[in-house]
Amino acid sequence: MANGPIRNSDKSSVPGRALVRFVREQHGGLVIFSLFLLSGMLLAVSIGLDTMRFELRRTQLQNTLDNAVLAAADLDQTLEPRDVVRDYFDRAGLDDLSVDVNVEEGLNYRSVSASTSDEIRTLLMRLVGIDTLKTPAAGTANETIMKVEISLVLDNSGSMGNYGRLNLLKDAAKDFVDTVLGKATEQDRISINIVPFATQVNAGEDLLKHYNVSEEHRYSWCVDFRSEDFTTPAIYPNQRLQRTGHFEISTYSKPPDPNRFVCPVLESREITVMESDIQALHDRIDSFRAEGNTSIDIGAKWGAALLDPTARPIIADMVLDEAVSSQFNGRPYDYDEEDALKVLVVMSDGENTDQHYLRDEFSSGTADIYYDRYDGRESLYYRSNGRNYWYWFRDREWQYAPYRNWDRARTMTWPELWASRSVANYAYYDRREALGGNWNTYYNEVFSSIGTNTKNSRTSKICEAAKNAGVVVFTIGMETRGNGDSTLSDCASTTSHFFDVKAVEIAQAFSSIARQINQLRLTQ
Repeated sequence: MANGPIRNSDKSSVPGRALVRFVREQHGGLVIFSLFLLSGMLLAVSIGLDTMRFELRRTQLQNTLDNAVLAAADLDQTLEPRDVVRDYFDRAGLDDLSVDVNVEEGLNYRSVSASTSDEIRTLLMRLVGIDTLKTPAAGTANETIMKVEISLVLDNSGSMGNYGRLNLLKDAAKDFVDTVLGKATEQDRISINIVPFATQVNAGEDLLKHYNVSEEHRYSWCVDFRSEDFTTPAIYPNQRLQRTGHFEISTYSKPPDPNRFVCPVLESREITVMESDIQALHDRIDSFRAEGNTSIDIGAKWGAALLDPTARPIIADMVLDEAVSSQFNGRPYDYDEEDALKVLVVMSDGENTDQHYLRDEFSSGTADIYYDRYDGRESLYYRSNGRNYWYWFRDREWQYAPYRNWDRARTMTWPELWASRSVANYAYYDRREALGGNWNTYYNEVFSSIGTNTKNSRTSKICEAAKNAGVVVFTIGMETRGNGDSTLSDCASTTSHFFDVKAVEIAQAFSSIARQINQLRLTQ
């Protein structure tokens, strides 16, 4: 019967079905929860994978960038810093990345900063809206040279007096000194030599007395270098140096014009050795005067020699003499001295011209002029046909003894003679008057000369020797009109180290060089 009482079996099936329904309902919740947990785990794994990929890429970028800027900042690096950084990225397989490079550099420092970034596409993080991760990298490296030695080799020849050139040079050179030595803290780190040159270079007694120099006279303080001396910047303390003859050829003066001796006797022409006092340097520059021929080679030789370590005992002696400050004892540094820089700046308004030498027979020993030491009257000695004769100038006659005979007559040495009259005066008023003939013959017997080509070659050789030793060489051609430019350009470390300027632009050239030395202002 359909409406009969419920059997036991039917009663027990009701709660069973309910239980089944309950179990089924819980199972669905676990699935959802399990799916939620699984999604979370997958997200965590994907974040971990993407984070690991991000960190690996970032580390690669940073390591490449660090190595690149370190190599680019190396002052021994000859390639352009930006090219060095780019090359590192290319070799690392990162050639598709753009790298921003900033370079600040001067003569004794270089700072290279670089930055870049990359984007990596995420694996599963994109499911939560993160499609890419940016991997940045940045870094800076710098190298600084703190101890600087500078030689300023500056033209004082006669042509520098034209069109106000010398005054423009004075202003520019003083500004250079101010820029380089502008802070008191820099004045014990930077030493400056000033080498004025014309026909010769007056080393000055304070410097030259410590070298091994011949002693024909002590009127002036120049030396004649041999061709082989220009193949090295060194002047060894025990090296035998030939003192330049003290003579003047360009006038008929008696006594000679003191401004026109081949070796100048003016204090303003003396080399200034290792100075850092701004006023002292200004005073020396202000005292320049234009006179004489042009010997860039001799100026460059002395400038390089005072940067060479062989001058160290000379500087030590000058320190003892109180001619150089004790703060510079131990200089010039070795070329490989850590954090040290040597700079040679050579400036001229033209090319080398003739340099004059006394011939050996006229440079030392007894001359052919006797003089009365009481009234100064002179006689010229001449030997003919085995006999000795003396020409008395005041009486215009030949005699058999010098004026006042031997009790008052005294023979002059050649250095004494050249200190008393010019070569032209001697040739014209002494030799020609007594012996007759062409005075030019007597004039040309006295001295010899070397010319432009030889001196240009010597200039190139001494500059090359300095550069090979580790000196940075800047050159400035001032209003040269093409004369000497090839020599000055060849002398410079690179073509960018040569400044070919008009007279009014000389300050810009010196300023450009000075700014490169002025590292301490940028880092303190």
